[in-house]
Amino acid sequence: MTHTIRLLLVVLLAGLALPLVTRTFAGQDGVPSLPASEDVARLLAEAEHLRAEGSFALALEAYRRLEAEALEPDTRAWVRMRAADSDWRAAAATEDPDPTRLDAALAALKEQLAELDRPEERGRLFAELSESLGDFHWTGRRGQDWSQAWPRYEAALAFWAAETDIELARRRYLDLVWRITEGGRGAGYWRGEFQQRAYNLPASVLENAVRIAQRPYERSRAHLLLALHLDRSYLDSRNHRRTAEAFAEAIEHGAGTPWLDDALWYYGRWLESKGRLVLEPGRPLRTEPDFVAALVPYRRILS
Repeated sequence: MTHTIRLLLVVLLAGLALPLVTRTFAGQDGVPSLPASEDVARLLAEAEHLRAEGSFALALEAYRRLEAEALEPDTRAWVRMRAADSDWRAAAATEDPDPTRLDAALAALKEQLAELDRPEERGRLFAELSESLGDFHWTGRRGQDWSQAWPRYEAALAFWAAETDIELARRRYLDLVWRITEGGRGAGYWRGEFQQRAYNLPASVLENAVRIAQRPYERSRAHLLLALHLDRSYLDSRNHRRTAEAFAEAIEHGAGTPWLDDALWYYGRWLESKGRLVLEPGRPLRTEPDFVAALVPYRRILS
């Protein structure tokens, strides 16, 4: 073996023994695997942690630092999306009346979403962009615009409904349903607008939530939302029965959860206004109050 060939083999074997510069990053909340160097992975983990805890201004700083790094295309696209998302959320938390920053972040999200025009490109990045835009129009500082928010939320919900990581998909689907029905006002803001927000969602979305809810807290909340939606749906014997059943499930699973009193209160209201279904030959189906039945949930609230 000549000296030159021996030298080439030594160099090749030494190169194989060296650690790879690029590795896979998978962060919090089921962040997809992204190619990243160790330094980038560390900074990306920091940014994702800050965003997850709601420190959007600090997360934005971290994502901006990442944008200055040499990133793989998939990682750069993720960082670009997170930066725009963190930017509008940080701006919305301030009292600054200047809309320039919000407008710029909104334009950046829309531009990146428009680039994913082929169905095969509509993966996790598409879902996160859609969710961010939905939140912008529904929970942001500019008020609630359901006509703008729902198409974005619908796309995100469809993605999570088809996701193969079952536990992550279950959690993210329910988180979206909760956020939509809270309307950015927190879980404690219920009566009044709350029933309208429950009715805004298609029954199929709420039925999905009922099916995938596992903990008593989730099951009570999902059944209450479904009951409130059905309460405003068209009247037939099946919907009337399903409304009563959903209220009963919400109450059954509500012990020890914040939703029990709300379920009892809404159920009492429903019973005292339309609790009894009246079927009369030759006449349209109608309801009438069932005051005696309504006393049961009302007394339980006071007990």
